[in-house]
Amino acid sequence: MSIFQQANEARLGALNVAPIISMPQLPNILSEWAAIVPLVCHLATHRDDHATTGKVALAGRVSVSLFPRLGSLSGLSRLIGNTRKFLDHASSRGGSSLHVWDVYWGGMFPCRNGIAVESIINYCQQRHGRVSTIRMPDILPELRSVPPRPSSYSSTTLSSRSSISSHGTRISSPKQGMRAPQPDPDKDSIFRFRRSQNLHVFRCFRKPGRSLKPQPSSSWSFALHVLRPLCAAVVAVALLLCGSFGTAAVLFCTAISGFAASLLVAVKRPPGYLENNEAGLPSGCMLAAAHQNATEWYLFVGDRGIVDTLLNKAMFWIPDTHTARLVGGWLRLAHFIQLAAMTFAAGQKGWDGVCLVALLAVNWLLERCTNSNTNLAHSWLTRECVGVEIKKFEFSGRSYMVGAIQLYSGSQTTSWMDDIITPHPRREAWLRRLFGQEPDHSSWSPADLAKIDSSARLSVEAAFVMNAELGGPTGEA
Repeated sequence: MSIFQQANEARLGALNVAPIISMPQLPNILSEWAAIVPLVCHLATHRDDHATTGKVALAGRVSVSLFPRLGSLSGLSRLIGNTRKFLDHASSRGGSSLHVWDVYWGGMFPCRNGIAVESIINYCQQRHGRVSTIRMPDILPELRSVPPRPSSYSSTTLSSRSSISSHGTRISSPKQGMRAPQPDPDKDSIFRFRRSQNLHVFRCFRKPGRSLKPQPSSSWSFALHVLRPLCAAVVAVALLLCGSFGTAAVLFCTAISGFAASLLVAVKRPPGYLENNEAGLPSGCMLAAAHQNATEWYLFVGDRGIVDTLLNKAMFWIPDTHTARLVGGWLRLAHFIQLAAMTFAAGQKGWDGVCLVALLAVNWLLERCTNSNTNLAHSWLTRECVGVEIKKFEFSGRSYMVGAIQLYSGSQTTSWMDDIITPHPRREAWLRRLFGQEPDHSSWSPADLAKIDSSARLSVEAAFVMNAELGGPTGEA
């Protein structure tokens, strides 16, 4: 039998069976190389659940790509089978998943919605182009003084404070668009020892016209997700006639999975979605970063319903129905079918392996054009009528940045910064000075007091600049 004989032509593959539709000759090196490419570069990683969560959160539906990564279908089955458990684990995975610090409430938690927030960050930065960096003051002479000591932290607000220099001269608040003086690294010793921190501020607000009716773009996207499995099934039949059995099996598998996921699995928005559950706190102020020792930070301010939903609350859930359980069971089976089909194509080689590589390239193009993270972010912002404005600030040190955020927010809660600046008597003295109170002079040397005072002054000056550029945390000037 030909199956047990050595193939003389690379185009026939390991089975050595001529297909119904004859294919042209194929170089041996191309046949061998194409057979292993999908198994090397198209496998699901530890970040896959993280990405799946974000895509479903933004799109509002479960979708299957033309050629999903090996292991992705298994992840989708777990998502459909137990959404809450899946989200709990996906929030802490992904390698570059964000940690969030709530400035008002003092909590620290992993970002809830996977790659959704990162997608919105990347989209907004691309849409606004190259945002000019506002360098915060790091030169000590002629800084504003720390504001007069308040009776309580809550009475200290940027909008009501007048700025008094150390000599008693009144200095007006900075005008809109003011830029801090550029430091001179040759003259200012504090600049030479700086550890620069970039703070990207995203002010979220609602646009008029939000409607529960489906937008044309979302309807078109839904139609695309339905047509894609149909086209995949047609192409799979043609591949069978050409002898590419492994690639055809992959396409049949994803076609059925795509139909089932798009049409039979309902994705719901939870109660309170994009709504503020804190009546007395209309604005949100949450800081996000990859970890506590990061140099790139993202501050989300503005409408609390938007900020809290993006960073803290789950944006979707999947009802546990009999149909959903059936789809989840099929996706688990489809994972093993895809595994068998991909390994078969690798063993068969020939045109089967080449077609699988071609399918990989087509899938990459389709995902980039129709289902990329930035496209999903744009669709979500448009559909939900959410606007985002961004600013970028550069600080010479982390403590200055944290102090500026504390003052800008107007919050009297300081526990949120415990993971960023370790609780210590020096930090407590710095916080007292930050809020206009005097630290205990008997506990500190003159050098320590000078450092505490200069750090607090830098934070106050930076907070004034943030207030001038952004308005208050609610976005109001």
